[in-house]
Amino acid sequence: MHHGRLDVRGTSKLAWARVSGSAAVGDVAVTLDRDPVGWKPGDEIVIAPTTAPGSAGYRDGFEELRVAAIDGRLVTFDPPLERDHPAVANIGAELLNLTRNVRVG
Repeated sequence: MHHGRLDVRGTSKLAWARVSGSAAVGDVAVTLDRDPVGWKPGDEIVIAPTTAPGSAGYRDGFEELRVAAIDGRLVTFDPPLERDHPAVANIGAELLNLTRNVRVG
């Protein structure tokens, strides 16, 4: 407080990336638009919905997944997708990595 100092250290990790193209119901892997630096099997990830405003899944279409494997930009996850996440204007859905090795509360 006031003149306090907070020094937080942790491992660098890409917070989010976009799916290259679309992702469909049943998919268990996607290719990202950039290298998933710092991502590891077991990380908790979320894929954002890309459906149009007002359509089914627009607000609640986020899916929580776990990274199963990583091979370059190919991320395999579990469970399989339950919804379609189509690319919109050639822009894929955002895939967010929520796992951190530092937490501040």
